[in-house]
Amino acid sequence: MKIETTISNLQSGQINSSGDNGKVANKSVSQSTTSAAPAGAASGQDRISLTESATRLQTLTDQVKLMPVVDLQEVEDVQRALATGGLHIAAQQAADNLLDQEKAFALIEMQE
Repeated sequence: MKIETTISNLQSGQINSSGDNGKVANKSVSQSTTSAAPAGAASGQDRISLTESATRLQTLTDQVKLMPVVDLQEVEDVQRALATGGLHIAAQQAADNLLDQEKAFALIEMQE
């Protein structure tokens, strides 16, 4: 399902469209003069169509921007543990986790 939006005063020329597959393709923009324009749209306006997935992606992107970067509850728990002496770090487990992470990054770099 496609959602169509009318954009006023868009200049004729080239635009980039990513479509559903994420690949960018150049498309020519021209003035729309057909009578098939959406109700209420003036003739001579340019139109753009957004897929439902692109619209949903934009909504999700906006929601993620509003989310905090840090888990405040976890920060408070660590602060409380530090203040009471209850924070215990398993050095061997932390080292193993760092090595696993570095191995994963190395595999990603090798694939690129």
